[in-house]
Amino acid sequence: MYTQAQNSIPRLFESVNTPDPVALSLTSKAAEKACMHWNRPLLEREDVIRVIRKNTNFKIQENKNVSYEIVNSLERPGFTIHTILFESRDGVWVPASLYVPKGEGPFPAVVNSHGHWKDGRRTDIAQQTAQLLASNGYVCLNMDAWGAGERGSEHTHEYHGSNLGASLMNTGETLLGLQLSDNRRGVDLLCTLPYVDAEHIGATGASGGGNQTMWLAATDDRIKAVVPVVSVGTFRSYVMNSNCVCELMPDGLTHLEESDVLAAVAPRALKMLTAIQDGNAAFAPLQMLKTYKQISGRFTEKQLAYELFNSGHDYNTDMQKSMLNWFDTHLKPHSTNTNQQNLTISPLVSVEDLSVFKGGKELPSIVTTKDYIRITGQYLHKQLESVQHIDRKEKQTQLISMLYPGERDTVLRRYTYNASKGWQPLLLETRHAQFIPVLYRLPKNQAKGFKLIISSKGKQQIDAVQLSELEQHGYGIIVFDLYAVGERSSETGDHIDGQLPRFHTVSRATLWFGEPMMGIWSNEVAMVINEVQQLFPDQPITLLADKEAALATLYYTALADRSYPVELNELPLSYLWDEGKNADAFNMAVHVPGIVSWGDLPMLLALSNSEFHLSNVVSITGERISNEEWGTYLSWLKILKHKLNTNGKISRN
Repeated sequence: MYTQAQNSIPRLFESVNTPDPVALSLTSKAAEKACMHWNRPLLEREDVIRVIRKNTNFKIQENKNVSYEIVNSLERPGFTIHTILFESRDGVWVPASLYVPKGEGPFPAVVNSHGHWKDGRRTDIAQQTAQLLASNGYVCLNMDAWGAGERGSEHTHEYHGSNLGASLMNTGETLLGLQLSDNRRGVDLLCTLPYVDAEHIGATGASGGGNQTMWLAATDDRIKAVVPVVSVGTFRSYVMNSNCVCELMPDGLTHLEESDVLAAVAPRALKMLTAIQDGNAAFAPLQMLKTYKQISGRFTEKQLAYELFNSGHDYNTDMQKSMLNWFDTHLKPHSTNTNQQNLTISPLVSVEDLSVFKGGKELPSIVTTKDYIRITGQYLHKQLESVQHIDRKEKQTQLISMLYPGERDTVLRRYTYNASKGWQPLLLETRHAQFIPVLYRLPKNQAKGFKLIISSKGKQQIDAVQLSELEQHGYGIIVFDLYAVGERSSETGDHIDGQLPRFHTVSRATLWFGEPMMGIWSNEVAMVINEVQQLFPDQPITLLADKEAALATLYYTALADRSYPVELNELPLSYLWDEGKNADAFNMAVHVPGIVSWGDLPMLLALSNSEFHLSNVVSITGERISNEEWGTYLSWLKILKHKLNTNGKISRN
């Protein structure tokens, strides 16, 4: 649909020195939310846990007995390393390393969560921390976080965040919640081991592992001492800064701040370790100190501490010593002499020697993120097959609540300007302080009406040849830029995204307020169409869109009061992962919490009465759909349309 050729569409915002409108609005909103939370009393622990459970969907297993299997064991001076698999929920097995001191127990224990480092629990930092703990009389559990380490595709390392981790939200789960469920199950496991003192369990971790530590300690009072490292800041500072999806709680800032979560650790012991030279602004000392001051009233002087280190984003030896001292104080109540600490680190074990999946031993299979979402989709399909009738209005109401959790944006004012290069500019100011640049050319043939082109890359990237052909056929043309696209792009967000898929930063920021970008985009499509219909009430409109913009258009048509001819290019037919390898074929704007459990993209197509023509249909990994796959898909659409009692044809090239 697009070429590199320059089209003639002018820009409405000529200055390149204006402040980033996306970053400015999102950080301002985050500041307002944070100040609201900071100016009220801290939430009670039970309220914090209720919010976390609702927004992350983490699970608490009633049966505390945990199935586990020791795969192999390695003897080291002073401790043994068991490579194990344990079952965190039915059919979900977690690779882990269990470090057990030699001698008579029971020993205090520590859950040691890894950050975003290659090889997960087997990385150098995780091993060093575990060795230090085991050498000083602690059982230490290192487990691979969901989707990391040996829990990646084919048991190899892959980044568990980005589109891969965000796709869990589409099923109603969150990467944060799944990690938290696993970590709580790890505590269940420790409590069942005869050589563990279940009354003295701690938790530590650095970076993303420190984040896991915070959520675990807040929700599980079996954790008696906590040391999060280079991870404490404010949720306000997470917005438009560099974070992983595993550190995102959807709609979190609507309900609480990080101070509420950490205050839920009280009256247990909490020490925060922060690096002065940390390059991540979200974890800067200033942010940690803000949270520290907020929570200090909940703790006694001996229960709460922080320490600053002249280092970068790390879990270095000095930090590890500080952690060990804290645990010795709070998990070894009868110990009086910390001078006898063993600070010797044995040679680290190779990644291969700590691997669960080596050799020919038959072991339970690992459920990856893609597996989990496929299983969820298959379960949904069976449920829908058994239903005789689906209430269309009810489905639309559910969809509205997912897309638009708050007050929907509306047009406040309209500004018109002199025509430029044959285009008539129209600027829409919205109640949420957004400015939508719209340009249009009148149809040469009134019977043809308008083609509204919604580009995933922005109106300046629309194919000049396509525009020329539409004009030659007599169509009027309307173009505009979606939120954070084209003239409205976020330079800050694009810079922080780096090599990650686009909108990694902006989409996470909007989700902190419970607002998926598909909701923002589809509502902007609605606002623009409403304006066009008011200006040209007798003119027909055809909608054209591609890729992520095609998805937003599909969401709009599923809720629209009227039907349209709709032409969508490179539309993904499902959120369910296929066998394709490219997890980032689409950008991060596509995710909508709960959409797969609601019915997935086939339900969106079936819900609409519009007439769709689809070109270059693909899977969520960008793989082309075969004729056989299309035939199966179309049959399912017909079944859903029958259950919904909707009209509208669907065809493809």
